[in-house]
Amino acid sequence: MKKRVLTIVMAMFICLFSLILIGCGEASGGNENGGGSENGGGNNKVKKTVVTFCSWNFGTEEDNNLTRRRVEAFNKASSTIRIEMVIPVDGTGYDEFLATMASAGELPDVFFVNSVPTAVINQWAMDITSLAKADSEWEDIPSALRESITYNDHIFAVPAGQYYMGLFANLELIDDYLTGNKSAEEMFAPGAFSTEEWISVVKAMKDINHMDGTGVIGMNAVGDMINWLPATFDTTGKTKHFTWNGHEFDFRSEALLDALRVIADLGDPQGQYVYDSIPATVGEGDDAEEYRSLILGSGSASDVFKAGRMGFIQEGSWAGTYENVDFDCIFTSYPDGKVMAATDFVCLSKSTKHAEAAYEVAKYLTFGAEGAQAMFDILDNNPDAGLSLTCIPLNTKPEISAKWFSYIKMKGLQETFDAANQGKVEVIVEGNKTVPGFLKARYTFNTGISIEGVREGSLLTIGDLVWDTCGGKISINDYINYMTKELNDRINQLVADDFASMGLEY
Repeated sequence: MKKRVLTIVMAMFICLFSLILIGCGEASGGNENGGGSENGGGNNKVKKTVVTFCSWNFGTEEDNNLTRRRVEAFNKASSTIRIEMVIPVDGTGYDEFLATMASAGELPDVFFVNSVPTAVINQWAMDITSLAKADSEWEDIPSALRESITYNDHIFAVPAGQYYMGLFANLELIDDYLTGNKSAEEMFAPGAFSTEEWISVVKAMKDINHMDGTGVIGMNAVGDMINWLPATFDTTGKTKHFTWNGHEFDFRSEALLDALRVIADLGDPQGQYVYDSIPATVGEGDDAEEYRSLILGSGSASDVFKAGRMGFIQEGSWAGTYENVDFDCIFTSYPDGKVMAATDFVCLSKSTKHAEAAYEVAKYLTFGAEGAQAMFDILDNNPDAGLSLTCIPLNTKPEISAKWFSYIKMKGLQETFDAANQGKVEVIVEGNKTVPGFLKARYTFNTGISIEGVREGSLLTIGDLVWDTCGGKISINDYINYMTKELNDRINQLVADDFASMGLEY
């Protein structure tokens, strides 16, 4: 009897011990938030590394946009990492939100930035040079994007998005104003036309001598030209965005002076070659758009172009509204094979404890082939969800870029991208997010110059000085006299200071 009781007790003890072991095994296998595995692996649950990711692209939970779905797809696919979204607080500026997070020691592991240099200067951004150079896919990123965030061989960001800025062209209307043997489609293919050829056609497309709404104008405005036209005049090929040449701003370069002359000429109200230069009023109190509509049949420049009464409009490739016009419309480069890229970047937090995992997340959500394919699957499997893809590919592999462009119906955009990858078109990356000191050197630096009759005698910023020269308020000769080498050097000191603040040699 005693033996039987002892046997029962031993059996119960073994059973209880087994249950304890099983329970311990489950407890140690859960994720960091106490939940089970997201991989459906039964009791074989693996603890995941949590990577926090901050973006301004999350939208609302109800919208469930493409960014949210890509995060969800990653979390389902990865057995080792889970992305946790950090959503900026409504009503708080994005940079201010990041600053608050940083001061609290809670900067997200991966985060979008408005300025890469600022993120480095603030001690937010990690130097990811070793991670990038160890990644065989890093070279698949378009070269202009890679170069834009490489400083003295140091890399501080991952390209996260790009749009091209160039020209939309009404080929049918332009054909009516060509005198040679080439069609508009041949002449204005990406990288195929010169600045002189383009200006000649723009000037020829002026028919504004009647008030019946059937007029024609060459293009919308000259305002954006100062950002890319100097590069088309620079025979050395060094000039990038505005007058940045990869090392300094050259406000005295012949390329910039040539650009200023052309812009002042095209925008001259006496010439009336562009929409904006058509006299704003015909009498006191008259509305500018209303007056222009009497000539061109529509009010705004965009409306005039969509109505088929404008040859070119300078715009970014995000302008999907021009995909559905009633005429043959293409996106093409600027003259002399230039196109500008408006970009987004993400940085890895300098304080992250999971650098490799953070880099894997950043890569998946940006340029990585695996992440791109997952994005394609989301688009293909949800055709009625209202999802769209509008930005330019971040990966140059033909199988990726071709599939990417299958979701974008804008004629000429893939041709421009392909021409860039073949070296026929140069991509000029906007400097405001990548060049140290850019905003100060381009816009806000106080020159100490006051000119009678210009801005009511106030001191001009560098942005004012250039803009008013473009607008004809300041003559080219006066600009040359004001823009001394000393002033140019003082502006470039801003760049040198920011390089030093980044811990880099200028």
